[in-house]
Amino acid sequence: LPHWSAQRIQTLARVGLPVAIATILGVLYLRILVIIMSLVSGRPSQGGYYVTSTRVLELVGGLPFLVVAVVLPVVTVAARDDHERLVYMTSRIAQAMALVGVLVALLLWTLAGPIIAVFGGPEYAPAAAVLQIQGFASITIFLTAAWQPALVAMHRLRALAISMITGVAAVVIAGLILIPPFQAQGAAVAAVIGDTVLCGAVYVAIRGGKTGDWLPAEGVLRIAGAAVPAVAAGLIPGLPSVVRAVL
Repeated sequence: LPHWSAQRIQTLARVGLPVAIATILGVLYLRILVIIMSLVSGRPSQGGYYVTSTRVLELVGGLPFLVVAVVLPVVTVAARDDHERLVYMTSRIAQAMALVGVLVALLLWTLAGPIIAVFGGPEYAPAAAVLQIQGFASITIFLTAAWQPALVAMHRLRALAISMITGVAAVVIAGLILIPPFQAQGAAVAAVIGDTVLCGAVYVAIRGGKTGDWLPAEGVLRIAGAAVPAVAAGLIPGLPSVVRAVL
């Protein structure tokens, strides 16, 4: 009868356990702040505002992982056969995802009010300010998703799990510090901080695997140059939300 040898089980555990840890932490990531809100906020309405904002971000945050599912097989082949192709593909994906992340962040910033009105109604109007802050986490969410397939393809699964643990720790620490004085908006800032730390940890992990220009500086500068005028237009007082979004 076919059976699993101890060596094969150990090999599967070495591969599967880090992926399982990273997946579980990824699912719990944004919900950790909801738990902290319920424990230290003392104001249920503030928890409702943060949950409403988080629901919107979760809808947006699922999009980059659809891209990950598509590119992972191609990236895996490139990691096996051609390292330069792997770096080129990952850098191009990272630039595209960063651009989309910035666009999503700007749209959430300018259209937070109408979005919250649709999802929560007028009684949740204060959640718009929370979403305006938390929406900037979409930049790092998209960018992190661009690098994760390369880590998996290079079999740096333990580094991926450590990056997720680092991000969760940052979320917990920032949440415990910021939620008591600033409530839902403090939780939104904690979410942005946690996602930024996670993105940085994943970048360090991917650079620790093999050399390469995983995110070209010129690409970052072009994206920043395109975003600055949009932010400036959004700061013009008196403009309707739809006009700001178009600009």
